[in-house]
Amino acid sequence: MSESSLIYVPTLTPTLWATLRDIYQGDEPPRLVVEMESPELEEMFEEGEFDPIERFYTLVDEDESNGHNSNPDIAWIDYSEPGDLLLDEELIIGRQALLNARIQVVVLGVQALSQQSWRNTDNPERVIGVRPVFREEGLVNVEIVDAISSSQELMREFTAHLQEMRCPFSTVWLDVPGGAAQRIRTAIETEAWSLMRTSAANPAWINRLSAEIFGREDGLFDELLARDPEVSWLETHEMAQAMYGDGRFRPLNDAYPPASSDLWSLLTAGPDEPMVPDTYIKRPGRVLIVGTPHLAEAWKDRIYTSSQGKTKTVAWEVWDLGSITEEGLLSVKEQGPFDLALEVLLGPPDERQQVLDLVVPLLAKDAQVWVHTLNLPATITVQPVPEVFTAVGFGGLIPFGESNVVELARPRNSSPSDLAKAMGAAYGLGFQPIQVADEPGGISARLFALLVNHAAWVLHERLLTSPADVDAALKRAFGMNQGPFRLADTIGLDVVEAVTLGLQANLGGGRYRFCPALTLRIEAGEIGRITDKGFYLP
Repeated sequence: MSESSLIYVPTLTPTLWATLRDIYQGDEPPRLVVEMESPELEEMFEEGEFDPIERFYTLVDEDESNGHNSNPDIAWIDYSEPGDLLLDEELIIGRQALLNARIQVVVLGVQALSQQSWRNTDNPERVIGVRPVFREEGLVNVEIVDAISSSQELMREFTAHLQEMRCPFSTVWLDVPGGAAQRIRTAIETEAWSLMRTSAANPAWINRLSAEIFGREDGLFDELLARDPEVSWLETHEMAQAMYGDGRFRPLNDAYPPASSDLWSLLTAGPDEPMVPDTYIKRPGRVLIVGTPHLAEAWKDRIYTSSQGKTKTVAWEVWDLGSITEEGLLSVKEQGPFDLALEVLLGPPDERQQVLDLVVPLLAKDAQVWVHTLNLPATITVQPVPEVFTAVGFGGLIPFGESNVVELARPRNSSPSDLAKAMGAAYGLGFQPIQVADEPGGISARLFALLVNHAAWVLHERLLTSPADVDAALKRAFGMNQGPFRLADTIGLDVVEAVTLGLQANLGGGRYRFCPALTLRIEAGEIGRITDKGFYLP
């Protein structure tokens, strides 16, 4: 497309303004023509709400065409909001110029391009759908919909145009509601609301821990407030209607309170820290970590670092009961007794309880046992632990960020003092303890697993065609420093499977339907770094 090509906008809307401003801000010479005869739009310009940059022209009539007198090369129209101006044909100025454009770019909202009531029925191959993706800093990605009716030649021409404008984009190869980023955003935001509404998680901790998972400064609720909760609520419910019957997108009816709600005051106040009696704050001298090798090794390293090397840590790496030997058990016993035992075996309840039977004789008097809650509530797993010991649940994943948070859950059959003692031990080891519900995944592991699982659905359903494409699109959309599949290689797909299936079994709901593509990867041994096979390994 030549530098003299004409980019035509018959009706300017807020979404179009933000999109075109960021795409064409470096365009020299200017080629963008905005036509405007709507009194409402003219008032927006006069009041400075959409302060036009100098390359945005206003065509009052045919005589004032700024030197452009041919059919447009690209016409941009906005179809992202219900009740849009395009629903009224009388408000589309220069409709013939729009229809004569070589490429007609339709800005979509949740609805698929094929579901729009307005289409160029005479030349459908000219129509290309896009979904602009914004963050606080502006436009961060453009999802281009490769609809069946769109001309591949014109698709290549349009993508070349975006490359010329140095605009980041992703090609979505299936015309489905929401596109890639919106589908994942809906699932993750709904899960955050579920944690707060039904699991009684502190919203400030959800906000902080989600920021650490994404590797950015702002959390999910920060971003939601910046985007406007009402807009998010409308998008979520529109997605649920468009995907009716697919439980992955079922919303919570009481989510997304208005910006004036007390929720946002709780977020700005920051998370509460638990009050623990000083007598309970003690650093365990010896810690045993028993379970799945990559989790055991990760916790060993983190406890050593957090305690500044003052606590002796022993990792007893166990894949399953069959991997336990008498020699290994004797070696661990010689390094005890232990003041704290962390159980991190990703296995069924009976195997985990049998491993705890082996751990109990290795404990010191008044020792503590922490069992992971990645796939089961602690109430189920701690049953073999005698009452003389303190037994609680914990999140299972090492902390993602600098806050060094360890999530602790109180089993139903334990006393409040057990949780307080465990928090004291966590403080002693240099962690920041918080209480979470006795449910699979806690906060961090739950959000991480949902992120990877729904990213896998995007890949499985061929919206994007490679793990690298998914990671690149989501890094831009969510401001992540690592994409979900890169994170999965580091942490392990077996963790994602354990959390997701645990949520599905204990809480139910289509949102936790595990992606079959991940099951095949796990069965093939492509778990991640621990097996040296994964999305990017070897």
